Amino acid sequence: MALRTDQDKGGNLHKYIDIEGKRFPLVIKEEIVRNIPNIKLREDDVIICGYPRSGTHWTFEMISMLLAGRDETIPMWKGKMMLSVAPARDLDLAPSPRVLNTHLFYEELPRDITTLKNKIVYVLRDPRDVAVSFYHFYINNKTGVDYRGAWRDFLELFMNGEVQWGSWFEHVKNFEDVIKTNRNGQQILVMNYEDTKQNPKDSVSRLSDFLGLPRSDELCSRIADKCSFANMAVDKLQYTLLSDNRDIMYRKGVVGDWKNMFTVAQSEMFDRLLTHNMADSQLVSRYITKPSS
Repeated sequence: MALRTDQDKGGNLHKYIDIEGKRFPLVIKEEIVRNIPNIKLREDDVIICGYPRSGTHWTFEMISMLLAGRDETIPMWKGKMMLSVAPARDLDLAPSPRVLNTHLFYEELPRDITTLKNKIVYVLRDPRDVAVSFYHFYINNKTGVDYRGAWRDFLELFMNGEVQWGSWFEHVKNFEDVIKTNRNGQQILVMNYEDTKQNPKDSVSRLSDFLGLPRSDELCSRIADKCSFANMAVDKLQYTLLSDNRDIMYRKGVVGDWKNMFTVAQSEMFDRLLTHNMADSQLVSRYITKPSS
């Protein structure tokens, strides 16, 4: 493990922990990351996967409520069940069914996944909104990031995959390949942030069906309401991540906020990169903007 300090084009420092070439937040411990393949899974474990700022906290809350069978705030920070954060001994002590979560690639999950074939929920969001949300997280997270760069310089880091957790493009392609090839017979449900925002009750019902839970429409509706951004921003405040006594996890929770940050030139540049890198992706086609004639 090594602490790396790079500079963006504006000369602002960008720090991360390097573990075998992968970029992690400053608070990550090497021994926890290196032990992830050895973590013992249980047959009823559910694993949430997704790139940062894609809605994994939201999904964690919905799944946890569904498994509990009630629309009550989960008295826990998601990080307590995060594979790269929680020590294995703490995960071992957690009661079943566990809702584990990670920003890692499929191959970096515990080895048991290939035999137990645990259900995976993959959370996907418009990469422009991801980039904007990630930028604000970078700026506000003094402990885990400590970055003071401008948006234009951060966007270049993001597009080049030089941010903590690496490339959004590679992350999506990794899980899409697992889905396309039906690798290990893995059960994966893709949840789009935008769909959940537009019809949260339907998304909760989809999760319930995927998990094989006989949850009523009424309960799914109550869970969807309880997990609205406005409610979670208040209900989860005592369980969230703070920096300088400020909540850095729940900012806006909207769709299309990227339009307030991207210039026309930046949007066109991002579209070209998205089209070039993800031309064969079915998961990402909805996010590619067609050029105007």
